[in-house]
Amino acid sequence: MGLREYHRKRDFRKTPEPRGRRASSHRQLAFLVQKHDASHLHYDFRLELDGVLKSWAVPKGPDLDPSQKRLAMQVEDHPLEYGDFEGTIPQGQYGGGTVMLWDRGTWEPIGDANEGLREGRLKFVLHGEKLKGRWMLVRRGGHKSGSEERHWFLFKERDEFAETGEPITDTKPLSVATGRDLDEIAAQSDRVWGPAGKVPHNGRKKKRAASRTGAKRAVPGSKRAADSSAVSPGQSKRAAPAKAQAKRRLSHSTLAKLLAHPAAKRAKLPTSQSVELATLAKEAPAGNDWLHEIKLDGYRMLCRVDKAQARFISRNGHDWTKKFPELAQAVGDLPIEQAMLDGEVVAVDPDGVTRFQALQNIFQTGRTRDLVYYVFDILHLDGRDVTGLPLERRKEILKAVVDGSPQASPIRYCDHIVGTGPDVFAQACRMHLEGIVSKRRESSYRPGRGVGWLKIKCSRREEFVVGGFTPQSGGRTHFGALLVGYYDADKKLIYAGRVGTGFNEKTLASLHDKFAKLRQNQSPFANLSGTTGQARGVHWLKPLLVAEVEFSNWTFDQLLRHPSFQGLREDKPAIEIVRDEPISPSEVRALQNQKSSQRRRNGRKKAEAAAR
Repeated sequence: MGLREYHRKRDFRKTPEPRGRRASSHRQLAFLVQKHDASHLHYDFRLELDGVLKSWAVPKGPDLDPSQKRLAMQVEDHPLEYGDFEGTIPQGQYGGGTVMLWDRGTWEPIGDANEGLREGRLKFVLHGEKLKGRWMLVRRGGHKSGSEERHWFLFKERDEFAETGEPITDTKPLSVATGRDLDEIAAQSDRVWGPAGKVPHNGRKKKRAASRTGAKRAVPGSKRAADSSAVSPGQSKRAAPAKAQAKRRLSHSTLAKLLAHPAAKRAKLPTSQSVELATLAKEAPAGNDWLHEIKLDGYRMLCRVDKAQARFISRNGHDWTKKFPELAQAVGDLPIEQAMLDGEVVAVDPDGVTRFQALQNIFQTGRTRDLVYYVFDILHLDGRDVTGLPLERRKEILKAVVDGSPQASPIRYCDHIVGTGPDVFAQACRMHLEGIVSKRRESSYRPGRGVGWLKIKCSRREEFVVGGFTPQSGGRTHFGALLVGYYDADKKLIYAGRVGTGFNEKTLASLHDKFAKLRQNQSPFANLSGTTGQARGVHWLKPLLVAEVEFSNWTFDQLLRHPSFQGLREDKPAIEIVRDEPISPSEVRALQNQKSSQRRRNGRKKAEAAAR
């Protein structure tokens, strides 16, 4: 390919990026990976060959697990001078964004590298600071697809450097050159490509200056990466010093305008609040009466703010503030005096997707500064109860509050799309998200489970109560499988099957430690007891632990098919776990009519009582 395409995409009268030329050398071949926060966060995987850097954009980044084949889009060759760049490319320039030198080292082709590229099967050995051992790049369609096919797959071969478990992009997220994350690189701007004569220190390193803004360390991964989990993410705000923004407060005129609604009643800030819950539905509702948000995969949390002091409250009323010290600090910096917020604490992966397992990993490692709080509703603001306002008005207020936060804040507004529910749901599933939450635009905030909020899932994923475990077998340590169930209408625990996959050594050990205090002699399941069949050899537990389980479907015998453990839910009491069956659109309408009739009857009774 050479550098012809690289030159074609750049106007070197406007950018000082290296024009570069083919180089020849007998030294070892260089390899590097640059983490690049451009229009989408991705990893640029580069191998030196024939005097240039052969380059692939890998959206999810390399993985040490041989079973994980990462999509790698081949892009134009880059000059060798590009290989030590870490800094920012101003927006508006080609590839505008932040660049981190994530890994570097040397590589050795196995066989003829040029032949491997032509045949669409390149094998090689990496000697990097993070990536080592045997790897392979395979073109989609192999040699038959021809050199015009740009889709490749990058994967690790099985050797002593192969690993399973948490991706190395999560466990080792920082620069090998400076130890910084993307936000620190962007904030310090110690090296920049940009229009000639307009950007100081163009293409050159300058002496790093200590930050005088007092800004808190931002969560790893850019704000753009985190915001990509919203349905309709907006562009990032221009950066500003965190301290200066943290002192701002919404003006009295702004507050008066936001709260100018008869349903915004004066009220004291509540100490606690029951949350509104979504009902599982088979289909996303159509029509413009609904707005749609991405279903977040984390811990549902209310946050009570009073004079810059924030307190996180779980669904079951427990105080979780000590678990999220950085988030509590960030909420305290919002431009408000008092508020009650509703949202979800999540971990965001490099693709901008929230994943519950990543959240569990953060709690195990203690890296709570990597957490993000997505807020999707507001219930109280500076002396006013706003639960009676229409949802869309509440979200307008909420957006004004969150927009006043510092640029590096981990507090994010959960955006939405109005109408086109089926299309939004289809797109969410194509993006491998959990699903969407559809909400009636004009609905007030009503605690409990109703049909004003609906959740539509791309995959089957529910909570189940852990009632026992089987002994270890084969190569498995600590235990074999979990026995799980749910409560029926009579509050009896019903057995739903065994979960034997989805564990790593850390979760096996952690769960086994918890079992020690919960052992009991009798089965907690109403439909499973004794010492034969499914109950043979089982160690029974008090039904207090709640596990999140992904599964494909229910069998004819009403047991889980292909279940996989995702993590423990500490935010939900076991007694509330029931079997969640999706309702049809006709059932949604019937329940809506029933609720409306009930509200009208209640209204008439209040009016009659007042008249007497």
